[in-house]
Amino acid sequence: MLFFNSKLCLLFCLLIFLTNGCENSTIVADKSTLQKIAEQKKEEEVKRLEAERREKERLEAERQEAERLAKAKKKQQEPTENTDKISEPIRAMRIPDLNLNVEARFIPGDKIKIELSEEDEMVREFTISNKGVISYPYVEKIEVVDRTVSELEDELVRKLKKYYKRPVINISVLNWAERRVYLYGVDEGKNSVLLTPTKGMTASQLLISAGVSPKRADFNRISLTRRVNGKQKIIAIPLQELLEKYDIRKDVVLQPNDLILVKEAPKIHVQGNVRSPGSFPLQKNQKMNLLYALSLAEGTTEDADVDNIKIIRQEENGHKVIVVSSSTQSEMISLEPDDIIVVPSQNENIVTVYGEVEKPGTVRIVGRSVRLSTVIANAGGLTQYASHSIRVFRYFENGKTKKFSIDFDAITSGDSTQDIEMESGDVVYCDYGLW
Repeated sequence: MLFFNSKLCLLFCLLIFLTNGCENSTIVADKSTLQKIAEQKKEEEVKRLEAERREKERLEAERQEAERLAKAKKKQQEPTENTDKISEPIRAMRIPDLNLNVEARFIPGDKIKIELSEEDEMVREFTISNKGVISYPYVEKIEVVDRTVSELEDELVRKLKKYYKRPVINISVLNWAERRVYLYGVDEGKNSVLLTPTKGMTASQLLISAGVSPKRADFNRISLTRRVNGKQKIIAIPLQELLEKYDIRKDVVLQPNDLILVKEAPKIHVQGNVRSPGSFPLQKNQKMNLLYALSLAEGTTEDADVDNIKIIRQEENGHKVIVVSSSTQSEMISLEPDDIIVVPSQNENIVTVYGEVEKPGTVRIVGRSVRLSTVIANAGGLTQYASHSIRVFRYFENGKTKKFSIDFDAITSGDSTQDIEMESGDVVYCDYGLW
């Protein structure tokens, strides 16, 4: 019995020992798992804190950039001592009636009747042709275009004196051809006006009657283009001075087929990889730098090549291309009226087309061997007032710019040598011209 109880005690002790060992191993296992979980949580917390730090840095950089742009914009908008006051309302936008009774000059399409006194067989009627020449008995051919009735009568009398003692010539106008002058750059109102042959009209009278407004037009940059002896002549129209001082000596009496070019108030044009491309008004004597111009366009896009921004500037001898970096020179570069800013892309091939095209702006080059004619077509084609002499500017990495002068008429006639292959970054400028 004693032996049996001893055996039982041993079994009982062994059971207690095994139970305690399992519990201890479970505790050890639980501690290891908890340690791994703690380490994972610590790593996740470190990553979270690092992400928060980076996000704060990004937001702070954006805030600083926005403040820099806002300060630049505010600085540009501050009035300066040299800023001219906006002109007072220009005396009801009125030019006095000059009552210009003029002796009209013949143009092609006029129909006239020539009579020689007491000579019924010498009565002739003519419709003046584009050549401007008529044939009258004993006189042969005589120039008619650009002569008045009295001048033509005197010329015929002089020639007929060889055959008649005292010739008396009478010329009557059966019908005047339509005489028009044209306006370009006026968005609202008329763009052509019919002239009365025997009553003159001046440039200032036409501009006011056509609704040209100082809110949109630059009264100091209006010009008249006229064909004189086969050549194009440009005459300045000082409308601002004419309206303020009524100095009619500086006004210009219009002639048929005159073209008046009304330029808009000066603007800075921003194209390419900016968030809001467009044209922005430049007040008289206002100073604007590149940074401010880019801020008006709401800044550049992520793909913009800010180190190769092109500024196209018109000069007396043509256009000049200036390449600048917005990251280092944006506050130092002063802009001038009608500057064109082109912000290229780092990742895509584009050509900028400006001037007398229907849709000025940037055109993508897709594929190889894209020609000038294709780029012009993608820009909507030339306007009706475009000169067919086109200039292409190409910028090289060494800082040099090459200019191509292209005859677009030659391209349309099949001359492939004029239809040059375009390259990324090229700038195409189509000027205006009446003839």
